[in-house]
Amino acid sequence: MLKKILIAVFSLSMICADASSLDTDFDTVLGLAGLGRDSARFDTDLMAIFRDAEFPTAVYQQTISNPWRTPFFMQTLRTQLDGSITSPQDSVQAIARMLGISSRRSLLGSPIKATTVASAKKGYLKAVLTKMKEDRLLAEIPDLTGIPEPVQQAAAIILKVASDSVPYRRASFAKIGNVTDAFNQAVKT
Repeated sequence: MLKKILIAVFSLSMICADASSLDTDFDTVLGLAGLGRDSARFDTDLMAIFRDAEFPTAVYQQTISNPWRTPFFMQTLRTQLDGSITSPQDSVQAIARMLGISSRRSLLGSPIKATTVASAKKGYLKAVLTKMKEDRLLAEIPDLTGIPEPVQQAAAIILKVASDSVPYRRASFAKIGNVTDAFNQAVKT
């Protein structure tokens, strides 16, 4: 089967210059090998050798099951990525879809909306700093006099979100022991 496909591809390169349509070229060349676009497929047993993960991606499955749709899939992805250049979440969503992972951040809304709303309240930065001090994330609460309200609001959002992530970070590195030593060792290698 592979030999027939290679013969077809080689023959295609020989006649492409005069052909009017790529589809017609494929039909002609595959016909020389006794195949057609409906019957020329990759050998799934052979392709399993090249798959390096337990769970193949959606793109892999589709291109193996019907290689003639690959240009369509790639053009679709290219178009989606071109259209999402200013939106990282849309880019991640497009790539995730090609990998067979459901992802739609836009359904969730902003994960920091409550913090953003709360930060508009006067004194919220001081409350965040006080909580950080209680949690031993901060030694002293700085003087906030003279700091404009928009700056305090932005700082409150950043500090609140960062301090909320501390328990997750601690859980992630709980089994490592001395994180500084582990980091230094990882950097050396």
